[in-house]
Amino acid sequence: MPLAVFGPERYPVIMGRIAMPSLIAQAAAPSIGSALIETSGVHGAMRAFVAAAAVNVALAAALFLMLRSSSRARLPNEAQTR
Repeated sequence: MPLAVFGPERYPVIMGRIAMPSLIAQAAAPSIGSALIETSGVHGAMRAFVAAAAVNVALAAALFLMLRSSSRARLPNEAQTR
């Protein structure tokens, strides 16, 4: 689908820009994890990982609720369509 939307000329550039933050995070994760373990121990690193995961879940839930409420606002009410 993205190839059809962006065309063969722009597709690689756009997909690279979309993928770059994820690839950087994946490359940095082992170094960051080992630094956390060295500075705060295994339990401290696990606390940091659980906190990061909880923030991620909270942000995903907030995004879901925002999208859900905005899609409801755009849909016509049943009373108006009858």
